[in-house]
Amino acid sequence: MTGRAHPSLRAGRVATAQLEPDLVIEHREALIYLLHQAAEIEHGLMCEYLYAAFTLRRPDDPGLTSEQRETIGRWRSAVNAVAREEMLHLALVSNLLTAIGAAPNFGRPQLPHPARHYPPGVHVELIPFSERALRHFLFLERPEGIVVEDSVGAEDLREALLHAQPAMSPREIVPRGQQFATVGHLYRAIEGALEHLSTRLGEDGLFVGPPRAQAGSADFHWKGLTRITDLASAKAALELIMEQGEGAHGDWRTAHFGQFLKILHEYRWMLEADPDFEPSRPVLVADVRPTEAGDHGQLIADPRTADVVDLFNVGYEIMLQVLTRYFTHTEESSEQLCVLADVAVGLMVDVIEPLGELIPDLPVGPEYPGRTAGPSFELFYTSGYHLPHQHAAWRLLQERLRLAARLAGEIEHPTAAGTLGDAERALDGLADRLHTVAETSSATTAPAATDEDAHITITENGPYVVAGPLSLSEQAIGVDAAGDSVSWEQLSAYETDDRYALCRCGHSANKPFCDGSHARVGFDGTETASRRTFEQDAELIDGPTMELADDRPLCAFARFCDGHGGIWKLIGETDRPGERQLVEHHATHCPSGRLVVRDKQRDTVLEPDLDRSIVLIEDPQQNASGPIWVRGRVTIASADGFAYEQRNRVTLCRCGESSNKPFCDGTHAHIGFRAHPAHDAAET
Repeated sequence: MTGRAHPSLRAGRVATAQLEPDLVIEHREALIYLLHQAAEIEHGLMCEYLYAAFTLRRPDDPGLTSEQRETIGRWRSAVNAVAREEMLHLALVSNLLTAIGAAPNFGRPQLPHPARHYPPGVHVELIPFSERALRHFLFLERPEGIVVEDSVGAEDLREALLHAQPAMSPREIVPRGQQFATVGHLYRAIEGALEHLSTRLGEDGLFVGPPRAQAGSADFHWKGLTRITDLASAKAALELIMEQGEGAHGDWRTAHFGQFLKILHEYRWMLEADPDFEPSRPVLVADVRPTEAGDHGQLIADPRTADVVDLFNVGYEIMLQVLTRYFTHTEESSEQLCVLADVAVGLMVDVIEPLGELIPDLPVGPEYPGRTAGPSFELFYTSGYHLPHQHAAWRLLQERLRLAARLAGEIEHPTAAGTLGDAERALDGLADRLHTVAETSSATTAPAATDEDAHITITENGPYVVAGPLSLSEQAIGVDAAGDSVSWEQLSAYETDDRYALCRCGHSANKPFCDGSHARVGFDGTETASRRTFEQDAELIDGPTMELADDRPLCAFARFCDGHGGIWKLIGETDRPGERQLVEHHATHCPSGRLVVRDKQRDTVLEPDLDRSIVLIEDPQQNASGPIWVRGRVTIASADGFAYEQRNRVTLCRCGESSNKPFCDGTHAHIGFRAHPAHDAAET
C-alpha cells in the first residue's frame, strides 16, 4: 500500500519508509485486546520516562558548570512533561475502553517485560538517562515511515519484519496478537477498528459504556482529557495521543519524538565540549526481589535502600488501586470521584516523585561500590487492581495508605529522614481525606450528587466541582460616564462537559478551569463564611416604601450600589418613584446577593429572573477579574458536606485570597487579580 513518508532528520540515523500494513479488527473483542495493549504500553512508557528523569543529577551536585546545571534541569523538565502526557494517554485509553463497554487496564508486565509479550519492535525497560536511553525513546516514539537505529531491539525488529504474521481472518472471533511495528501503527489500527465497528454496529451499538465512569478534566485537570461518547470524540482522543507522541499529522519536532531528538543532539554537543560530562547519577538497574517469572537480575542488597524502594513501589501500587477504583466506581458521588482523583495525584506529587528523586542517591549494596539504586516500579499484582465493592474499596484504600505511612515512619535512614517524614505525613493526610469524605458522603445535609441535578461541590483545598447542566460564560461590569456600575455586558461563553472543575486557588494556568495548581502552591481553602441563613445575618434598613436587607461580609465590590449617592441613602427616599427604581436597579444588579430589597407596598422581595448558570465576572474599570457568579438557586455543598442556603445570587471567590471563603469579599480588586494576563499584555 502507499503510505506517508517523512523526510530525513539526520543523515545515517533516520531514513524514510512506507506506512505499515493495516491490521484487521473485525470484532469488539479484538479492539479491546488492542486497547489493553495500548494501555500497558502507555503505562510502561510513563515508567521509563520517569525513571530516566529520576536518575538525572541534581542541580546542587558538585562538579557541574552553570551551563550543565541549566541543561540538565531543562532535560528533566522536558522528560517529566513527556511522562505526564503518557499519563494523559493512559487515561484516554482507559476512557476508550470504558466507552466501548470494557474495563480499564492499569496492569502491565514487570519491567523489562517478558520476551514476546509485545511484537519485537516494542521493547519496554528501565534505563538510566544516557544516549542509549534517548536512542531507545526515539525508537519507541518514532513516527510510522521512519526507521531509527536502536540499541534495544533493532535486530529483533528486522527479524520480525521478515517473519511477520499474516493479518487476522475476518471470521476469527477470538483476539490474538498482531505485529504492530510502532506505537503509532497500533493507534492507527485502533482508529481503523473504531471506524469499521461504528459502521458495522452503529455508534450507539459500539459506544455502550457510561460516560460518567470516564475521567474528565474536572477531576484530573489535564487539558485534552475528555469523555468519549461517539466516533468523533474517540478519534479526537486518538489524534491527541498520536500528535503528542509522534506528530503523525503535524510537526514531529514538537512531539515526543522531536523533543527526544533535540535532547540527544544537545547531549552530544555537551559531550563534544566536555568528554567527561556525565548528566546522570551512577544508577544500577536493580529490583528489591526476584520477579514471579523467576528472573534473577540485579537485586538491591542494602536493606535500608530496599525498604525505601519498597515504600516507593507501595505508593505506586496504591495509586494504581485508586485509579482503578475511580474508573470502575459504582455508587460514588461526584465529590467522592474528585477525592479519588486528588488522592491519585497526591500520591504522585507528594510520595512517588520525592521518593523517586531520593532513591538514586542511595547505595545499591556493598557488592557495587559507588553505584546507587533506582525506583524499580515493581508490581505486586500484575493481574490488576480492581476493588469491586464501594464500601470495602474505600476501607481497603485507607488501610493501605495507613500501612504505607507506618512503613515510612519505621524506616531508619540517616540521609532520607526528611523525605520519609514528608511521605509519612502525606500518606496519612490522604488516608484522612478518604475517611472524611467516606463518612460525610451519606450525611443528610449533603446534596444528591447526580449529573441530572445541577450543583457545586467545594473540595478541600481544591477546586469547585460543577455537576449538571450549568452553562459557563463571562460578563463584564459596564459603567456610565461617571464611572458608576450600571449594566452587565456579555463577553464569551465556554463549552463544558456535564462536570467540570473551576479554579479556586487563583494559580491555575488554565483559568477558569483547575489544573491542579492548588496542590503545588499549598492552597489553604478553609471555609470561614457564616453558615447561617441570609435572613439571620442581614441588617435591615427601613425606608418609606421599601426595606433593604444588607449582609456586608458578602460584598463582592461590584459597586452597583454606589450610584446616585448610594443605595443606603436612596432607601430613605423610596416615597419617590425615581428613587424606587434606582433602589431596585442597584439591589437586583448586585451579583453577590449582599443586598436584597422588599417592596413593602406589595410585600414582595424583588429578585432578578436568572437562569441557573455560572458567570465569570470581569471588572475592566478596576483592571481585575472578579468572582464566580452562581445564579438561579444552585446548591453549593461545602468540603465537609454542609449545604449552604440556596440563593438566587451568590459570588464565590476565585482569586484564592478572600477572608470569607468560599464567598467573595472583594479582595480580587485590591490585589489586582487577573484571569487573563497574557490577553491583557497583548492588548496593551
